Amino acid sequence: MIDPSSLKVQDIHAAQSKFSEADPFFENERKYEEKAAKYKLAQEEAEKDKLAQEEAKKLWFARRNASPATMVFGTKKLNEDISVPRSKLPEALDEIYKIGDKYGFQVPCFGHAGDGNIHVNVMVKDKTNEKEMADGHKAIEEIFQLVVDMGGTLSGEHGIGISKAPFMNIAFTEAEMNLFRNIKKAFDPNNILNPFKMGL
Repeated sequence: MIDPSSLKVQDIHAAQSKFSEADPFFENERKYEEKAAKYKLAQEEAEKDKLAQEEAKKLWFARRNASPATMVFGTKKLNEDISVPRSKLPEALDEIYKIGDKYGFQVPCFGHAGDGNIHVNVMVKDKTNEKEMADGHKAIEEIFQLVVDMGGTLSGEHGIGISKAPFMNIAFTEAEMNLFRNIKKAFDPNNILNPFKMGL
């Protein structure tokens, strides 16, 4: 670092003594300043890296604990792994929260923003309350309809399996479902390979 006063006095000194950059004293000073600057820069980069690592630890801690932490909102978690186009993530989250508000549920969401995958958690306060449970399932169905309307999918990670099979009609027409069934029947006439998965 060289402040304005130091620069000014160097100009005066150079004019009086006719120093140049070739002067040994000046050259040594220049090398010292370069080393000091490089050392300071290295220290700053190391500090930034340390802060970044600490921030990463905090983020990973939050991510690992996201799922169990949602239980503070209720006694039953209805969780799904829907997916939407990445450009529509903010809009999807806003609409999902609105659905939660409609039924009086907290709906914490987390997941993999890189591929538009959202882990949606409809939190039912009292799992012994039949109406609350019914409303929770209605909320899930509305979320499925929402994401399909936005060009998304019923599942972005875990697949359809048996639990999501009843909702296949949201994403596919009956003609498409029959096509799927016929393809499966051609390869699995005895229905012994994953029977009843995906509603097939």
